[in-house]
Amino acid sequence: MNKNKVFVIGIDGGTFDIILPMIERGELPTIASFMEKGVWGNLCSTIPSVTVPAWISCVTGMNPGKFGLFYFTGNSHFYDEGCIQDATKVKAKSIWHLLSDHQKKSIIVNVPFTVPPANIHGVMVALRGLTVGSSKKLLSTHPPELEEQIMKTFFLDEAIHEFKRFSSAEGRLTQEVALNRCIELGSIITEKTRDVCLYLLKKYDMDFFMSVFRSTDWLQHYFFGYTDPHHPLYTEELFKRYGNVIQKEYQRVDSALGDILNEVQDATIILLSDHGGGPLYSYFYANVWLRQKNHLKIIGNRTKPSLHWEKTPLTKCLSKIGVKTKFFQNVKIPVLRKILNPAYKEIDWSRTTAYATAIGININLKGREPCGIVSESDYDCICEKIRDELYQLKDNAGREIIDTVYRREEIYSGPYVNEATDIIYLFKDTHYVPQLDVFYPGIFQEIPLNTTITGQHISSKVDGIIMMKGPTIKPGSKINDAHIMDITPTILYLMGLPIPKNMDGRILTGFLKEEFIAKNPPVYSDPGELPHWENADMTQEEESMVKDQLKQLGYLS
Repeated sequence: MNKNKVFVIGIDGGTFDIILPMIERGELPTIASFMEKGVWGNLCSTIPSVTVPAWISCVTGMNPGKFGLFYFTGNSHFYDEGCIQDATKVKAKSIWHLLSDHQKKSIIVNVPFTVPPANIHGVMVALRGLTVGSSKKLLSTHPPELEEQIMKTFFLDEAIHEFKRFSSAEGRLTQEVALNRCIELGSIITEKTRDVCLYLLKKYDMDFFMSVFRSTDWLQHYFFGYTDPHHPLYTEELFKRYGNVIQKEYQRVDSALGDILNEVQDATIILLSDHGGGPLYSYFYANVWLRQKNHLKIIGNRTKPSLHWEKTPLTKCLSKIGVKTKFFQNVKIPVLRKILNPAYKEIDWSRTTAYATAIGININLKGREPCGIVSESDYDCICEKIRDELYQLKDNAGREIIDTVYRREEIYSGPYVNEATDIIYLFKDTHYVPQLDVFYPGIFQEIPLNTTITGQHISSKVDGIIMMKGPTIKPGSKINDAHIMDITPTILYLMGLPIPKNMDGRILTGFLKEEFIAKNPPVYSDPGELPHWENADMTQEEESMVKDQLKQLGYLS
């Protein structure tokens, strides 16, 4: 039986659009050497191509319809799209659970969607978010006592200070200050990820290792616009100041990769990303579009949001006029201000047949939605009508912008397909992102000058990357038609372990040595029971923190 160790490093949002030009300029020596000595190619992501579900498909080998998560939030048919999800909601075994079943030791560091950390045979370090708000816990670990060791060694002062300094003020900072703090925080995240990886590799033995450098994707969200001369926010001045921020972060990751890979011997090494990325030009107000198509109605047919009374701390009002006091800390007074209700509170559900979600469009189906009015017999007809209308959608310049429109059953399979959004559409490029506001006066809006988010990665052209090197790999081969679901079955095969029959991914064999394949026929097994989780639901504070972070990055409206 093969006993090959496997070593996986993720570059979140990593794209060859950035990597290949940098390699040509000699700026990524570690990655360039890796590609020269191994194999590489594009890696097809999930739909949608975001952290959730992409990284979960990567570590389970399944499509979202089998593990039950299609986005950061839960079931999309509750109008408010449900609660923020965590690792306990993944209804499938991840690679570290499967390896634990076979007494294989894993080291898992900073892989997205591993909070709370799993009780595995090995160690797991899970970062609780790129911005932690007022949360006191920056990370969680298995075993629990490892948390204090790592906090004291790596994160105690500088990282916590920078995390909180950025997250607590991001919405109130000037654009320049916010972007500069992003750069500072990105470099710290990369440095600390490298340091923790090296610490654990020297401290623990392992059969499998996986870590993800996450700041590349984060910084691409903020800085893609300053690399593109056609971007609405691009200026020569901003290009000089920020045009190389993303490239510098890739260089930091490349250097960190070199340090980590120096610790690796006799292992198959996989470098990959969950998706690519690109510049964001414009918001698409999907609910406004649905209103124009007579699929959605507003309560009272209003054109503006209503005013609401909100109680505000008296100390906050006094501070605005220069009065600071220790008194009245718990006193709140009513203040009339314009509060934007969530879209679902403004919609007249008794007259609405379809509504937008963060990643698509749902039908207001009777018996499923809380106030559904569309019958099962009309469901298909409305879906197809909206599909046809989406294909005709044009931006303000008259360009057709939709690449593909899917019904959920066309891309998902498994027991949880019914929880997916009914209609999922992909833009032809990354220039557009949906917004849920129902009162904007148009369908499209060029992103505002004061925004900090200038990039995104939900479109039809955001492939990730995959590179592999090791004793069983034929150097110089090309990886073709690889999907992110193929990673886990390939890892299990390389380690000589059985592959659960319910996986959707396939073993990537086109670049493996023939003698290895001949000696190691694949073995398949029954899925087994799901991992057991203790009750570890998020607190309200933690869920609010995560929602704020996702709003900062443009994932939630």
